[in-house]
Amino acid sequence: MTYILTDDQEAAWNKDKSRREYLKSIKDTVYKYLSFKIDSLQATFDFANYTCCDSYYLTFGKNGKLKNIEISPYVKSKISDGLVLYVEDRIKIRRCKRQIKRIFKKINLSTFNLNHEVYRTFNFSLDNEWIITDNTIY
Repeated sequence: MTYILTDDQEAAWNKDKSRREYLKSIKDTVYKYLSFKIDSLQATFDFANYTCCDSYYLTFGKNGKLKNIEISPYVKSKISDGLVLYVEDRIKIRRCKRQIKRIFKKINLSTFNLNHEVYRTFNFSLDNEWIITDNTIY
């Protein structure tokens, strides 16, 4: 099944082509660098008190530093689920984000001289293993 783009969509796709090609060219290098750094840092962090097991979407700015951390909206609790559950979930998410910031404070992508922002997905497995992936479609 093919999807036929409208003229506006095709113009936007073509305008964004240089960014996608640039990100595709550095994809493997950034992945290997982040994986190496994460593996070396994992032994130094103690996560005994935390139960982080969600996917977090990371944005690295042009300067190579962590810019933003987001979590999927479907993972978050709503107030309609119960106030206690909502507050506990917000506290857990805030603690996990703080831990992710501590991890990536020591990782810097500035050596790559990034021209665009880089997006990655960071996961905590049930065994507290750290997994970083790239879900971007180039």
